[in-house]
Amino acid sequence: RGPDCAFDIPLILQYIGEIIGAFIGAPTSNMSLLKPILECVPEDKSKQLFQFIMRYATEFSSRSRIQNFWQSSGFTLNDLIKSDLIDSSFSNEYDWLFDTPEVESPAPQSKESNSPRADPQLVKLFKSVNDQSTTVTDPEIITYIREHMDPNEKFYIRNIVLSYLEACLINRDPQKKIQEDIAKKRMTILNAIIEHKPEAEIQAVYAIQNFVNKLEHPPILIVSRSRIQNFWQSSGFTLNDLIKSDLIDSSFSNEYDWLFDTPEVESSAPQSKENNSPRADPQLVKLFKSVNDQSTTVTDPEIITYIREHMDPNEKFYIRNIVLSYLEACLINRDPHKKIQEDIAKKRMTILNAIIEHKPEAEIQAVYAIQNFVNKLEHPPKMARLLFDIFYDEECVSEDAFFEWLKHPDQSETEGHAVVEMSTKDFFTWLQQAETEVEEGEEEEGN
Repeated sequence: RGPDCAFDIPLILQYIGEIIGAFIGAPTSNMSLLKPILECVPEDKSKQLFQFIMRYATEFSSRSRIQNFWQSSGFTLNDLIKSDLIDSSFSNEYDWLFDTPEVESPAPQSKESNSPRADPQLVKLFKSVNDQSTTVTDPEIITYIREHMDPNEKFYIRNIVLSYLEACLINRDPQKKIQEDIAKKRMTILNAIIEHKPEAEIQAVYAIQNFVNKLEHPPILIVSRSRIQNFWQSSGFTLNDLIKSDLIDSSFSNEYDWLFDTPEVESSAPQSKENNSPRADPQLVKLFKSVNDQSTTVTDPEIITYIREHMDPNEKFYIRNIVLSYLEACLINRDPHKKIQEDIAKKRMTILNAIIEHKPEAEIQAVYAIQNFVNKLEHPPKMARLLFDIFYDEECVSEDAFFEWLKHPDQSETEGHAVVEMSTKDFFTWLQQAETEVEEGEEEEGN
């Protein structure tokens, strides 16, 4: 840049801060302007601009009025400035915003009484759980509440809960999330205040409603590992479904092993889904796959033992879930190409044979598992035919079972049936020809 283009950034920020400060310090609150204005400023300049704005706002007005405006807005510093820019020096500089303001007129106080809002000092006390140098104990916080908040006030419970929620919030636009450590450690205080009183509990729920509404309803504020496990396992995904297998090394695989572990059941919904639809067992998928990992190869008898101990033969989709686990283990998913690893398919077929035991109904369920599997994959070319060939050649499914699936389809299992039928047309033609040749051979021998 040439000298004509040079300019003094701090001086420009000071000018802007002076103009905005005049609006912020006006007789009526314009504090809501701060957020959209600071969002338009580069992150590394937002802190300095905020300082100029507050400096001139207090000069045009008074510190106590700015306190009132600030606290009525419900803002925290994190709402306006990224938390990694807020050091202890900056935080201390603006502690006064959260102190109890001097009441200059009844208007702000009236607003506080007529609407629920967080108590700034209580927010700081709740937050101190992560600051080892100034940690405030639960009894000390309860004492503060008893001494500074009126249980007869309309929003007594709601204000306490809002203070707790504000303390738990990490606000890094556009992402907002809850610090679970604070949420869990400080919950004892809410329990002590609410005391299982029905009306107080209802007010706590309304506080959550007010809180998320103010934040414009973030999609998910708290997500636990067990819930992600449930979502992942309900999806039926494997890592290979999303990431090319040559990018998945042992370190990456180990990092996400927990996705395939047995999750904690948080609600009945995921479990209900498991019982009502066939799905692969994540641990069984891993066991089937281990045939290619010499360091951790699991033997067929060990896998059969796992099935006997962890899967219920009386469950509706017992056979299908086992076969789906086998198929998932055989899959190589390198979008847009999906194919079957025939070495795993053939080496692990002895397990399916041991489980299915040539029982007609079990064989038919195995065919439906193939239908479900290729339908989920949106029918990769020739995959259904290949799997039919393997299951037939390895004597896992008989031709009678295949023809039963073809000629008498289960009306509750129509999804994908017609497409699989079309893609395996040559297979059934071959079966019929082979059957005809056998019959003709038998007739010739008889003659």
